[in-house]
Amino acid sequence: MANNWINWFDIDCPYNHQVTTVYKVRLVDARGNAYKLNRLLKADDDGIMCIGKTGTMKTRRKQILSGVERGRGHSEMNLVYFLKNYSTEYLNKFQNARFQYSMHVCATEEESKQEEERLIKLYFLKFGEVPPLNSAIPNRIGEWPIR
Repeated sequence: MANNWINWFDIDCPYNHQVTTVYKVRLVDARGNAYKLNRLLKADDDGIMCIGKTGTMKTRRKQILSGVERGRGHSEMNLVYFLKNYSTEYLNKFQNARFQYSMHVCATEEESKQEEERLIKLYFLKFGEVPPLNSAIPNRIGEWPIR
């Protein structure tokens, strides 16, 4: 399932299909290279900032943009607005950064929920924590994926 991902697009590039998806958002430099993000167990070379699910990527992409630009729209990406506006460290480190998204189309909402949970748990097992802007592990006392 995880191999059927649609390539990375800049966050301002529209996706007009309204389908259930699991998505990742990453931080890239001006050339489109992922930032290496330090994590507890090891660095994330893919620069993943958050993993989520949505009923329509068209709407979610707009919410992500609104979060980054206005601090309202997407609970995780709203935090970027505050970093960009109030953190000198963020501005110094990620001066020309931009965001990209990738997604995997799911057949049902339940499938997207399960895939989001699986991906976040795998990330946690690999890096020792969830992606920087995710705040929790879905169903963290439920079953865990085999590595």
